[in-house]
Amino acid sequence: MSLKKYILSFLLLLFCSNFVVAKKTEKSALSDSDRNKFLYYFYEAVRQREAGNYSESADLLNKCMKINNESDALHSEYAKMFQIVGDVKWATAHAFLAYSLAPDNYWQNQNVAELLLDNNYVKLAVEVLENSIKEFPKEENSYLVLVSIYEQNNMFEKAIEVMDKHEKTFGVQEEISLEKFKCYTYLNQPEKALKEVDKLIDENPNETRLKLLRAEILYDNGDIDEALKIIDEVLKKEPENGLALLKLAKHYESIGEKEKAIEMMDKTLRSSSLEFETKVEMLSDYLNSVQERSEWQTRILTLFESLENIHPDVADVHYYFASYYIAVQNYDAAIAQLQKAIDIDPQMKEYQYLKIELMLQQDSKDCVEAINSAKESFPEDAKFYYYEASYYYENDNEKAEDSLIKGIELAKTQKDAQMTSGLYAMLGDLYNSQKKTKEAFECYENGLSFSSSNTQILNNYSYELAERGEELEKAEKMVKLCLKLEPNNYNAIDTYAWVLFKQEYYHLAKQNIEKLLNDESLGKVTRQVIWEHYGDILSKLNDVENAVAAWQKSVELGNNSELIKTKIELKKYVEK
Repeated sequence: MSLKKYILSFLLLLFCSNFVVAKKTEKSALSDSDRNKFLYYFYEAVRQREAGNYSESADLLNKCMKINNESDALHSEYAKMFQIVGDVKWATAHAFLAYSLAPDNYWQNQNVAELLLDNNYVKLAVEVLENSIKEFPKEENSYLVLVSIYEQNNMFEKAIEVMDKHEKTFGVQEEISLEKFKCYTYLNQPEKALKEVDKLIDENPNETRLKLLRAEILYDNGDIDEALKIIDEVLKKEPENGLALLKLAKHYESIGEKEKAIEMMDKTLRSSSLEFETKVEMLSDYLNSVQERSEWQTRILTLFESLENIHPDVADVHYYFASYYIAVQNYDAAIAQLQKAIDIDPQMKEYQYLKIELMLQQDSKDCVEAINSAKESFPEDAKFYYYEASYYYENDNEKAEDSLIKGIELAKTQKDAQMTSGLYAMLGDLYNSQKKTKEAFECYENGLSFSSSNTQILNNYSYELAERGEELEKAEKMVKLCLKLEPNNYNAIDTYAWVLFKQEYYHLAKQNIEKLLNDESLGKVTRQVIWEHYGDILSKLNDVENAVAAWQKSVELGNNSELIKTKIELKKYVEK
């Protein structure tokens, strides 16, 4: 079946099932009056579409259809309308019809191919593009789209065929040759891949990076001496060529000459021909080649110190250096590096965030000063009030409450729903710790109104309802949503077990809480609660011996409450 017949059959299936085609009108039969009406309605329809008046435009197009349903321009306009309203199928159908009516219209070809791809008619899109290449061999876009389709579907031989046609028409182009190089690499045909690079070198004999790409292919295929010879030639002409130095560093690393590897990498970082971001990428690339992971810290420290010495006024150097110190848990050094970054670029909020988070983690006495400084620099950022409240949360409830209330008002003003919800969550927890249940629950409700997926509220609110034996169905819905969002949230697993316990579903509660019993990665306080709850559940299941053992395990983990002592003494569950 020819492409045109295939197209018309495709359209017939679509149109017959959903649409009655207007009665065919011979173009030659159009009177001057009908032609004028058609043009008037058509251009007015275009104007209405461009003005956003889609209903008016559709009415006018329907009038056009009654006059002449064989206008490719009309069906093209219909396609645009259906695209706007998101109906890809009908956009495709009309574009296809426009294409069949005017196959010599290049842009119609491109439009229908794009719509076919959007509608996942890949095979048909390929036929349209291949036909477009035959009809319009000097138009480049069809080649490029077709190559992309073949590559996405791992049809690398077909992609190469199209690129060969492209090369015959347009000559050798770097972008195309490099794509062919990639395809040959995927096909594990290094010799052909090398020929593509050689072709580019012949066209661009002074292009260093192409020579280095050739060196890389040779190196990866075992011709190390020839690869090193090319790298050496490049470095003789360009002693600071970062890419060549990086390849040499990785070579020395691979043969165990670590000192030479570090020397080459240091030269790479000192290269004046490279942008800072490129150096960071190269540093990451080199570190990934380091075989001995135990040596990473020494290597990273040495090279980051070099980078800092070379670029002392680049804030990101200190940020990356801080990231390294965080990875090795040297938080004081990380904070010092972040302060250097802030001194260079005080308007970079991310540096401030990370610094304060580390200071909170370290319980630094200078944390308040850092937060106040950040608030002065960013007076409209509610997140710093969140940090301030976090600092005061444990030891000054009044100041924590004041910070949270101010933060909520600011976050609301900024229309930051997530931050508003987070601040309400903390304020609710604060009120709850003060036994202000009504105020706490109001905060939780407010927080969920700004973000119904706030897992902190979903968990804590449901737990507190369960503790009080109130609205247990609501509590169950909230904790289930929390677990849907965070399936491995151990607090929510414990809460769910506790909600089930309060609903007297003791066997289900037992099954859920047992998922956490052997997880020694959890903190001691968390495990105290889990083991106490486990004992409570076992007690209700009349497994007294194991219930007492679970309570004793909780005590061993540091639970010294009078309530658990009473449970052990009485050998039964006791309400708070």
